[in-house]
Amino acid sequence: MTPRRHLFVIAAAALALSGCGTLSDNDLVASVDDAELREDELQEILGGADLVPAEEARIRVREFVVVETLSADLEALGAEQPDLDTSGLPPGDALRVRQDAAIATWTSLDPSVLVDDEVRAFYESGPGNSGVACASHIVVTSRADAEAVLDELDAGADFAELATAVSIDPSSTSGGFIGCGMVESFDEAFGADFADAVTNAEIGEPVGPIETDFGFHVVRLVPSDELPASAAIPLRLETFDDRFDISIDPRYGEWNPNGIVVPVG
Repeated sequence: MTPRRHLFVIAAAALALSGCGTLSDNDLVASVDDAELREDELQEILGGADLVPAEEARIRVREFVVVETLSADLEALGAEQPDLDTSGLPPGDALRVRQDAAIATWTSLDPSVLVDDEVRAFYESGPGNSGVACASHIVVTSRADAEAVLDELDAGADFAELATAVSIDPSSTSGGFIGCGMVESFDEAFGADFADAVTNAEIGEPVGPIETDFGFHVVRLVPSDELPASAAIPLRLETFDDRFDISIDPRYGEWNPNGIVVPVG
């Protein structure tokens, strides 16, 4: 699996999927496993117009892929599918309603459901292998203060409670949690030393002090059983390449790492 090089998001316009193949059937626009979108169906979704902007066609193809991947994952998880009646809607409106419902249902699942053995194995292989880290940090103004934080953690202090009490970073309100991202995203946000510490840290073990322009950091990679939904969602998306066979005809573009169907070339 090629790591996605972005900070994770989940929205109707941006789902973190990639790994599309190509299609040899010129009538087949896109497929997700056994679900297919064909030319005549896409034309109906587009309202039957002879000429439509290429971007609109790509948006509709993306919506199809989002609906089918999330619906397939809900089924795999044994979760209830959205109860919808779209029979009275035009095909384009029906697809949009199905997409919004699939996203709302899938993102409402408990993190313990989303983080299955495959997600756990991917994440716990460590940032050096997966390219992904979910991190919390405590930021203080001096190296001595950071060393004191490490001493308290060694003595058994709770990381989140200590972050709330002493961290000068806005993330203190969330127990120091700064989210999940590709390792290079931490480089962009905090610098190379911070990214190196994240890459080499053991999950659950605080490391530091790490000096950046923001202060002195103590960093901890969050164990998989402590991940909130905001982290579990993008981590599961990272495993979709291995769960589903997603293909898009190159005439309509390709599925890029941010989940947007873009032109080829």
